[in-house]
Amino acid sequence: MRSCRVLGMGILVLIVMTAAAIGQENTIRPLRVETPPRLDGMLDEPFWQAIEPITDFRQQEPSDGDPASERTEVRIAYDSHHLYFGIRAFDSDPSRLVRSVYERDGGVLSDDSFLIGIDSNDDNRTAFVFVLNTLGARTDMEVTEDLMSANVNWDCIWDYRAAIDAEGYTIEASIPLFVL
Repeated sequence: MRSCRVLGMGILVLIVMTAAAIGQENTIRPLRVETPPRLDGMLDEPFWQAIEPITDFRQQEPSDGDPASERTEVRIAYDSHHLYFGIRAFDSDPSRLVRSVYERDGGVLSDDSFLIGIDSNDDNRTAFVFVLNTLGARTDMEVTEDLMSANVNWDCIWDYRAAIDAEGYTIEASIPLFVL
C-alpha cells in the first residue's frame, strides 16, 4: 500500500488502487483551493494540473511489488470544507474496463475501482475507506486493525464522478472534512 501524509491538515491519507500500490511512505502537499472542482470527472480545472501527482504505484496482483502495468496519477486538493481527489487511471484498452456494480455497498472491488483510505486519527490502526468505480457505485466504511474489522454499515455523504476516455478513466471525488 502507499500512504501519504497530507501536511497542513493533520490527516493521513492511504491511497490504494486495486491493481497497484505498495511502497514507501511519502509526504505530499495538497493544494488549497478557493473554488471547488465541478464534479464531472473531467479534471479540467486548471488547479488539477498545478498539483504534483502521486505516481509510484505498485502491483498487488499478479506480481506483488512490481511496477504497475498501467500508469496512475492521483492529485489531492482541499478547501475549508472538503478534501478533493483527482484521479487519472490510464488504460491501454479502456473498452476492457470491468464495470458491473451499480449499487451502494456492492462488490465494487470486483470492478476496476479505486480505494481511498483516510487515517484521520493518525494512529495507523483506523481509517475511513471510500471505494468507487466508473459507474457511480460506492462503498464507504470504517476499518480498524489493518482492515481486520470493518463497519460497512457506516454511510456518509460524499460525492464523486467518473469519466472514461481514450486514455482510461478519470475521477473527481469530494469528501467533507466533517465526516473524518
